[in-house]
Amino acid sequence: VAESTAQTTDGTIWLSVSTEKNEYLLGEIVNVSFIIGNAAENTATIERATVESGKLQLFVSEDGKIFREYVGPDWGTGEARSQRIELKPGAQYETTATLLFNHRLAREHLKDLYAEEIHKSRLDTHYALPRAGRYFLKAMLSTRKPS
Repeated sequence: VAESTAQTTDGTIWLSVSTEKNEYLLGEIVNVSFIIGNAAENTATIERATVESGKLQLFVSEDGKIFREYVGPDWGTGEARSQRIELKPGAQYETTATLLFNHRLAREHLKDLYAEEIHKSRLDTHYALPRAGRYFLKAMLSTRKPS
């Protein structure tokens, strides 16, 4: 991934995901950068998003069509309390994460139906990128409007 950017459906918040470089050796740690910005003309208040909080998710694909969620160590285990930040028009902030070991969910004890659902939605290998080749990354930002 050189860089990829997407906006929310209302066009206010955008998310960009990129890696430090385009080529990696098999087993090399991949540093991922997420930049979140405000494209609106007004200040936007959002919850600070990180992979640890679970508000940023990363998906991996070998073909660019079928993406499955990567869950690194301590991803989604952060504090439940929210930290809101204000982004002025044109402002942005960056957060980073590393991609290597995947938290694989055991499926052997599950019924086939549930095991297949997990297989379809989440990576089921111990490494995020288990084979040499080209991979595609996609990020998802979970935003919630303040009450």
